[in-house]
Formats: sequence, C-alpha cells, structure tokens
Amino acid sequence: MTTLLGVVTAASAVIVAITGLVAAVKGLMPLLHEQRKATAAVAEVHDLVNDRLDRQITRNEQLTRALTAANVAVPPADQPPAPGGHA
Repeated sequence: MTTLLGVVTAASAVIVAITGLVAAVKGLMPLLHEQRKATAAVAEVHDLVNDRLDRQITRNEQLTRALTAANVAVPPADQPPAPGGHA
C-alpha cells in the first residue's frame, strides 16, 4: 500500500510539473511573438535610416562637386568650421 501511495504521489508530482511547464511555454509564446515584431520594426527603422543617410551623403557629394566647380573652397567633411562659421 505504501508503494502504491508513493507511485501515485510521484505521478501527481509529474503531472503538476508538466502542467506548470505547459503553462510557462504558453506564457512565453506571446512574449516571443512580441519580440519578433519588435525586431522586425527595429530592422525597418534601421533600413530607413540607412537609406536616408545614403541619400544625404549623395546629396552632400553633389553639392561639394557643384561648389568646387564654382571655385568655392569646400572644407573636408571631418574639418570643423572656422571660428564664426556655421556648424
């Protein structure tokens, strides 16, 4: 009788553990879904920023060429403006 009680107790503990595990997995599923959505949104923003940066760099290069062709001195991009100049 004691052995049967031990088996029933162990089986009950396994069932409770499996039920808790299933509940934990069910709770994680929405979190993982939200993480995937957030990761996709971050990737979209990253692509947008890179696209706009590429366009700005291209435009800066066009303006630099036009100013240079007009004999206007254009400082290198990494050189700070002269005192009293604009940032």
